[in-house]
Amino acid sequence: MMSRSLCFLFMSLGVSLGPVAKIAGLHLKPVLSGPRLAYRGSQVQFECKVPDWLSPLTFELWKDTEGLIATEHNINVTFDLQVTEGSEGEYSCRVTNGGLSSNTIPFQTVIPVLGARVSADPHPPLLYEGQKLVLRCEVRKGTHLSFSWFHNQQQVNPSSGLYRINADTLTVDSAGERHAGIYSCMAENQVTVNPRFSSSPNIQVIVKKHISQLSASLWVWWDGAALQANISCAVASGSPPLLFTLLLDGRQLEQKHVDALSSSFSVPILMGQDLGSARCRAQTDTRTLLSDPVHLHVGERSDTKA
Repeated sequence: MMSRSLCFLFMSLGVSLGPVAKIAGLHLKPVLSGPRLAYRGSQVQFECKVPDWLSPLTFELWKDTEGLIATEHNINVTFDLQVTEGSEGEYSCRVTNGGLSSNTIPFQTVIPVLGARVSADPHPPLLYEGQKLVLRCEVRKGTHLSFSWFHNQQQVNPSSGLYRINADTLTVDSAGERHAGIYSCMAENQVTVNPRFSSSPNIQVIVKKHISQLSASLWVWWDGAALQANISCAVASGSPPLLFTLLLDGRQLEQKHVDALSSSFSVPILMGQDLGSARCRAQTDTRTLLSDPVHLHVGERSDTKA
């Protein structure tokens, strides 16, 4: 009874009872508060106190991987911490001389993001319809990141169905013309206070159409000196450039690289001459088409007398 009265008297007078963990039968359990994330190179504070306790105590700050790292004496104490990569771990505090441990705070060091860029597969990002495209948002430095994607300066909606987005990766399983354009990404540190971000340079994705329906047509004309057989080669759809080849009875006569969907070839021909069957061949990186044959023959002109 006397011990409790003395304790109450000392507390009323604001007299310190010293660094003990158990006073007058009370087990003192402190509470630790502080951040869970902070940038490398910054300074953070952890506060340790015993709720409703009005006398100074000696508090200890503990880290799971290092043990005791600091002590302070006061009613409420603040521990300053300079954040390094080695600061990561779980922190707790206690009152000196075997007091109860406080709650624990898991702490992580955040490296500020720097140097975002987009890498592409295939590289360079030039592909044909139906092929797979994978874009990845890479950073030179940074941890605890979230990523945003932009297509033609509009933020990509992950639920649109046009793309699959998983963390730093944007995937198109079957590319079409609507997937062509300018892409960029933004990487951002997931920190509530003072978030930092890095935006990548733009990268252009080109989606080409496959060539289809190659046709060959023929007309004969007089160039002022001789007859010429003109063979025109054309595809119904596709993306240039194309390589056109003129074949005569299976032999290659001439080739042309053109930035167009059609090309033509001229072959000298005589009246009554039969040069055989001509075909057009069109080629891209992914497809080769062969036209139906056209017969290179000019019939004899017949003259009649009255």
